[in-house]
Amino acid sequence: MTNVHQNTSSRIQTISKMLLLCLWSAVAANAQPWLVRGRVVDQISGQPLPTATIQLQGTYQGTIANDEGEYSLEVRHLPVLLQVSYIGYASGQKRVVAVDNRVDFALAPVPFQFDPVVVTAEDPAERIMRQVIRRKGEWRPRLASYKAQAYTRRVLENDEGIVMIGEMASEIYWDRQRGMREVVQSRRLTQNLDAQNEYISALEGFVNFYDDIPFVEHRLIGPTHPDALAHYSFRLLGQRYLDDQVVYDIGVEPKNKLQAAFVGRLAVLDGDFVLLEIELAPNRASVTSAIPLPIIESMDFAYRQQFRLYGEVWLPVDYHASMEVKIGTLGLHFLLAKFNSLSQLGFSPASSIWKPMEKDENPTGVRQAKNRGDWAGCRQATRCATIGWKGRMPV
Repeated sequence: MTNVHQNTSSRIQTISKMLLLCLWSAVAANAQPWLVRGRVVDQISGQPLPTATIQLQGTYQGTIANDEGEYSLEVRHLPVLLQVSYIGYASGQKRVVAVDNRVDFALAPVPFQFDPVVVTAEDPAERIMRQVIRRKGEWRPRLASYKAQAYTRRVLENDEGIVMIGEMASEIYWDRQRGMREVVQSRRLTQNLDAQNEYISALEGFVNFYDDIPFVEHRLIGPTHPDALAHYSFRLLGQRYLDDQVVYDIGVEPKNKLQAAFVGRLAVLDGDFVLLEIELAPNRASVTSAIPLPIIESMDFAYRQQFRLYGEVWLPVDYHASMEVKIGTLGLHFLLAKFNSLSQLGFSPASSIWKPMEKDENPTGVRQAKNRGDWAGCRQATRCATIGWKGRMPV
């Protein structure tokens, strides 16, 4: 009888261990990251939709499509519901239960429906921007702190080709009272970038166009500054749709052409009266007064940025900056330098997410990358894929 009891107990223990092992295996398999890949295109023409926003519904996790409409996004569990949006198109959704196949999206254009035009002394864009400035004053104070996943890629070229490339993935911690800290998680550099670049931040040079913008020796007033209407002329260029919401395209230029300021275009979401995207460049007065070198034939700058809603605040999800400098003197003309910088971010607004400093971090609050790798050549680096806001380094 005792032997039977012992055998029964042993079998129960064995079965329990097997059940626990199966449960642990299932949890571990479900916890492993999956990489979802796909492409976003126009449903009619098949043309790619660069900078389309791909997001896991109900979360802050997402990514942005590259110039070919391609995207990749790391997810921690399946199934998930992906939502894709692009100004001028109806948003798309797809439920992903496996990653065996690509998850492509073909978005349908939303036809323009122009409202009757009412002629007034004031351009409608000025009324819209007045609302944008007012709304910014309402939601901006609510931002107390955030945590962000940041990825940055910088490329420097000259007239002979690519000179150097650097990539970095970081965690950013910002608090209204304590300021900003950054922890570098991964870094890849071409061999010609030396130790002097060890602590370059992923957000070095990054700006939020809801703020005033530093430019060389100037600080240019932004288009949402409280006094922006006194410095800029805003003009309604047209309208598009994001699902059933109107998006206004607004031209911006300084009222005084001799003032250092921006020129370009803004996209404003009706109802919420927030910036969705900007395409701006410093005007000629900004460049010539900041860099008055006679041998410089031309110096062109351009900025692009998108914004999305996180909780109750609107934050930038990317930042594109480009610069091209050409030299011209005594019949000599050539490209001195061409610089491109791309940053992508994913934010998690919260009330207390400040991370304490660890022992292996330097006094600046930027921790050295633990897996720095050097590339043998620049050309292979140009094939890097896009990275998700919560993704892994491009391969």
